[in-house]
Amino acid sequence: MTTPSGRRALAVALLLALAPPPAAAQSDRTEARLLCEGTGGVPAARRLVACEWLLHADRENPLDLAWALNRRGGIRMQAGDHAGALADFDAALRQDPRQAAASFNRAMLLARMGRETEAEAAFGAAIALDPQDAGAWRERGDLRRVADRLADAEADFDEAIRLAPGDVEALLLRAITRGLRGSPAGALADLDDAARQGPDRRDVAYYRALTLRRLGRDIEAAAAFTALIDRFPQDFEALRGRGELHRLAGRHVLAEADYGEALRHSGPDPWTFVNRGILRRARGDAAGAVADFDAAIRLDPALSQAWNLRGTVRLETGDPRGAIADFDEALRLDPSYASPAFNRGNAWRALGEPRQAVADYTLAIRLSPDDAGPRVNRGATRAGLGDLVGAEADFSDAIRLSPRLAPAYLNRAGVRRVLRNLDGAAADADVALRARGWHAETRIEHARILLARNDPAAAIISLDVLLGRQPQHAMALALGCIARGRLGQAEARPTCDRAVQTAPEGFDMAHLARAGLALLNDDAAAALPDIAEALRRQPNGAEPMYLRAVAAARENRLGASDRDRAAARARDPRVDDLVSDLFGAALRLD
Repeated sequence: MTTPSGRRALAVALLLALAPPPAAAQSDRTEARLLCEGTGGVPAARRLVACEWLLHADRENPLDLAWALNRRGGIRMQAGDHAGALADFDAALRQDPRQAAASFNRAMLLARMGRETEAEAAFGAAIALDPQDAGAWRERGDLRRVADRLADAEADFDEAIRLAPGDVEALLLRAITRGLRGSPAGALADLDDAARQGPDRRDVAYYRALTLRRLGRDIEAAAAFTALIDRFPQDFEALRGRGELHRLAGRHVLAEADYGEALRHSGPDPWTFVNRGILRRARGDAAGAVADFDAAIRLDPALSQAWNLRGTVRLETGDPRGAIADFDEALRLDPSYASPAFNRGNAWRALGEPRQAVADYTLAIRLSPDDAGPRVNRGATRAGLGDLVGAEADFSDAIRLSPRLAPAYLNRAGVRRVLRNLDGAAADADVALRARGWHAETRIEHARILLARNDPAAAIISLDVLLGRQPQHAMALALGCIARGRLGQAEARPTCDRAVQTAPEGFDMAHLARAGLALLNDDAAAALPDIAEALRRQPNGAEPMYLRAVAAARENRLGASDRDRAAARARDPRVDDLVSDLFGAALRLD
């Protein structure tokens, strides 16, 4: 039982507990607040103890409690205790829903935890609480940039920079966003400003050099990379970037030196091996290129570009099946990657598998619908399969996508010649000639169109341009023989003989031309040995079979002529036109 004096002592104790703290306690709270805040570089462990003391001392004051909870959450977040930190930020906001700092910190933590959607909403809440917080605008913009919502991101960076014009991070992020949105000039303006605000920022200097390169200002870009390397001699990304500029400018020795130095400082970096491999391939060092692509693949087996590039070198060095294996792997790793599909089509063509090539070119077109290259190659492959209408459509699409693409005009000219659209063929050949009149295949096609249009004299002039550069060009000599033969010129036979002498194995046109010349001179017996040699070289050739039919008709062996003509038409239903286009109406069988 409590005595009156005991009750009085208890009341005094209660009064003492509820009275304002003495001056010493106020001093303790001030010191604890400074320690919890981390003023003066206080170690995290001491900060945490101070925050805990405040949480106990201020548990009846919501605003002070919220402040201490937010500070403890920050310490826990830095220590990697994400669950504890999130609980503290949530508790701080329950105590004081208007505390913008806790809302911002909570958003930063959610972003760090990979909970981007919640983080974006939390930054929105922080902005609503404090619209002047440039950091919240900047961080939300960065989340939106990573999510590829570039217009929203740029709008957030605009506001961050309006609020804090000297925020180097916001300027850099807006520059990156503008570059991704196709505005390198705007990006450069931001990077110039960021460089003035933060002259020692390596990342600003690096992105500025990349942006100058994207703008085509390669000399300035190289100078920017060099300045960066002077400040940071071990910056392998800058060395790699300058090496790439050297490679594109044909300064291969300097490029390889930069790539080597980049590898020395970066250690095994797959992209530097890839870039050096590209350089070595351009220099004709196939073995060195493959070794670099091998190294890149060992370091990063998921690097589809390295598989694709190694396959390209294998195809170029005569290993189409090995190339196909590499292209298969590149596509397995990245099914949206158009380049290996296109390259695999080229490998199938090299293996004599045109239908599989067409399938891969079709895949490449689906993956990269704005790329003219796969359409040109699919068109050429379709033409070889006899689908001239489909081929013409492919070449026309390629020209629509790339109006200056000379190979598309050249190939369409050939298809239109066979389809008897000689005016269209001539127009296409003229475009191709203007683009590259020195090109052998372009001159050859031009001459064939002129022969088909019954203008052998103009064909001779065009062919002489080529023969002036390549006097032993067998096809030019063969067509020159035909053109001169149609004009009755004495030089026709010597030109044919030169064509035969220079013809590589498997090339039948030289013997075909000399046989046609003999038939134009009504000498069937002289034509037959050359026809036999042309058929030996190209056993499925329709034109030599047709000429054999002409020779049989001249010798009045009509049954043999009919059989050979039928066989020639079975091989190519257009053979009558093809032969008459070359040799004129005199050798056309009615």
